[in-house]
Amino acid sequence: MSVHSANSSTTAATGRPRAVKAVIPAAGLATRFLPATKAVPKELLPVVDRPVLQYIVEEATQAGISDVLLITGRGKTS
Repeated sequence: MSVHSANSSTTAATGRPRAVKAVIPAAGLATRFLPATKAVPKELLPVVDRPVLQYIVEEATQAGISDVLLITGRGKTS
């Protein structure tokens, strides 16, 4: 039986490779959030005191994710 450290490339429980990259889809116009998304992109909408995207990235880094890829739509501005 082998024991893996927290920064190992596989997880002890599953033996599968550990995720080191996150892909966050943020494309789309978020029409269900209108009128709020007319002025602010949905990924930057505030939840309590921070943009929702900040919560997502912080949770990913706490889970050991080292790279984050944000996918946005064509012509989307922040």
